[in-house]
Amino acid sequence: MRRIIRFLFLLVLLLVVAVPVAGIWINSNLHDPLPLKQARLVQVTPGMGFNRFLFRLREQGLLGDAREAHVRYWGARVYSLFTGVAGRMHVGEYQLQPGDSLQTLLDKIEKGQVL
Repeated sequence: MRRIIRFLFLLVLLLVVAVPVAGIWINSNLHDPLPLKQARLVQVTPGMGFNRFLFRLREQGLLGDAREAHVRYWGARVYSLFTGVAGRMHVGEYQLQPGDSLQTLLDKIEKGQVL
């Protein structure tokens, strides 16, 4: 019985530490500037899902090198689970400027700030 209580205590302690750390990590990756040297247009087409949108950004190299793209892709998916941004995407063309982050782009798409 003591082993079970000790195990549950350690599990809860791990979750109490891991969840905020994961949140901070995802937040920092979403707010890091994307690797843009010049302004770029990004398009959300009718019927495009959030995962397809992120995959397209990744294909175009807008999420950075392979490691950065992987981290940003999964970070955005987790962010979407908590905020529901995937269900509030607006169709249209969006402009990305050098210095913009993935968070900036997601905010534009959620608010429908098309060109």
